[in-house]
Amino acid sequence: MPAPWFNRCQPRRGVFRGRFAPGAPATLAAVLGVLVLVSLGLWQLERAAWKNALIARIHARIAAPTVSLPADLGGPGTAGGTDPAAYEYRHVSVTGRFLNDHELFLVARSRYGNDGLEIVTPLVRADGGGVVLVNRGWVPKERRAPGSRSAGRQDGTVTIEGIARMPPRRVWFLPDNRPDLNQWLFMDPPAMAAAAGIDPATSLSPVFVDAGPAYNPGGLPVGGQTVIDPPNDHLRYALTWFGLAAALIVIYIVCYWHRER
Repeated sequence: MPAPWFNRCQPRRGVFRGRFAPGAPATLAAVLGVLVLVSLGLWQLERAAWKNALIARIHARIAAPTVSLPADLGGPGTAGGTDPAAYEYRHVSVTGRFLNDHELFLVARSRYGNDGLEIVTPLVRADGGGVVLVNRGWVPKERRAPGSRSAGRQDGTVTIEGIARMPPRRVWFLPDNRPDLNQWLFMDPPAMAAAAGIDPATSLSPVFVDAGPAYNPGGLPVGGQTVIDPPNDHLRYALTWFGLAAALIVIYIVCYWHRER
């Protein structure tokens, strides 16, 4: 007796078997790719640990009490002296006289989305410690001219409190400074001192000082521009590399897994 019509409409069942047959070149490429991606992920984990330790050290130093910036910091024009790195991110005070006619401009600085620059002024120290560069703070770009913010000019002997900083290492893709235009994209104390006409024989502090948030007459410059928490995206980068390694393994398996009836 013939089978009912609905049985004839059912799909025929078969046995499926898988065959995994990648070629040697593809396997070698996949293994090398996974090793490279995993190595990059591990390297980013090491960088994350280093950055976390750095941030913890910065916060510990920021929390320490204010000290006087030593006059004998080792650096250009000095022999030996106190290690300047020991004072990085410490609250310090320094007394002296600003060379207001030799302002230097750190350009391309934004504050709350507003374009501007930061004013760096040499300070002749009263304790015989030579000259230290002081980042007095931010001004909008239309107030670059000193005459437009004369109220904030500090003449005579002043005491500045701020945070000691070591010059940062230059980022490879950053353009060069333009001393001829008084345009500085990064701190370079020796070059900046030369551009300001400071005698090379004068002792130049190897650290500069970011002025604190104390109010300046006229409201400018706006101090307190130190970045306390540097970016720390290394864990996210590590997860990205590990995720790419896992994706490469999945793609490798899918591409070379053949289903057979």
